[in-house]
Amino acid sequence: SDVCSSDLEKLDEEPVFVVQQLDCIINRSIVHSSGSLYLTSEYGIFLSSPEEDYSLVIDYKAIGVHAVCHSADIYKRPCVYCQLSDPE
Repeated sequence: SDVCSSDLEKLDEEPVFVVQQLDCIINRSIVHSSGSLYLTSEYGIFLSSPEEDYSLVIDYKAIGVHAVCHSADIYKRPCVYCQLSDPE
């Protein structure tokens, strides 16, 4: 959509990988559904549907731990689990 492309242009990077129809779960309680994940050379970018109007940009240096998670206790389907910290 136009919202996604304009937000990505602000980062001045081209995505190298894109996943559509993805959910973003924060602290096991906040769910942003049906968004898109864009991976660039420096960032992971989640953009929700235009109706929800939510975005999250993560500098890869902020990812302390990441793993594929298959636990239904975490989410109803397999997901990528990340722990974030200040990249400085």
